Amino acid sequence: LNNKIAALAGVAGSAEAAPTKQTTVVFTQLSAQLDVELVKMKKALDARLPAINATLRKAGQPEIVAKPVDRPAPPITISDDADADPGGI
Repeated sequence: LNNKIAALAGVAGSAEAAPTKQTTVVFTQLSAQLDVELVKMKKALDARLPAINATLRKAGQPEIVAKPVDRPAPPITISDDADADPGGI
């Protein structure tokens, strides 16, 4: 999933124009898949991290602190008309 998102970023960043409708559709799909994986990770951290931290405390080690990460803003949506050639150029 990470590689797909990175490849899409490369495609979107390689043009000197706004992302195509196809690119935004793929981004939306990959974002949804990522959200599912992030929920799974949060559940795993919530369930297992307290026990791991207890073990770390007993060993005199610092605890692991899960911190939220800022999510990037969603891409600008492109209408069907955006693919049309403006001004007949």
